[in-house]
Amino acid sequence: MHVITVTAHADSASSTSHIADLASIMAILRTYKKNTVTSKDTAVKNIVMDSIFYQTTHFVYVPDEIVLDTPSADTVTYQTDLPDEIDLTNEDQELSFTLTILINGSVYKQMPFTCTIPKDSDLIARLLRSVKNMFQ
Repeated sequence: MHVITVTAHADSASSTSHIADLASIMAILRTYKKNTVTSKDTAVKNIVMDSIFYQTTHFVYVPDEIVLDTPSADTVTYQTDLPDEIDLTNEDQELSFTLTILINGSVYKQMPFTCTIPKDSDLIARLLRSVKNMFQ
């Protein structure tokens, strides 16, 4: 974090109070630290994907690193509204989700994202699912 301060039109008689104000502001800002909420290499959610014959896990990532400057005593966490488990289909699935950033348990920001769940790659499972869908 970079801070630039400018004091303009300060009377020489009251300039010491401006310096004291600036010193107290700087003392507060010195307690801030950079918090990495998520990085591009860290999965924000692991979704279990159910097929007819097997289960696999899909890892969901955000496209960019998310970094916040917060006071050192603050706890920064995140949540998603993605499901824990989904059924695979014969087509790719687009899931819209919200990444909610929490500071000390309170909502700070909500960010919308989309992830793609790949279609089932098992040919036999896809054929069985297609036959099942014909009779529904």
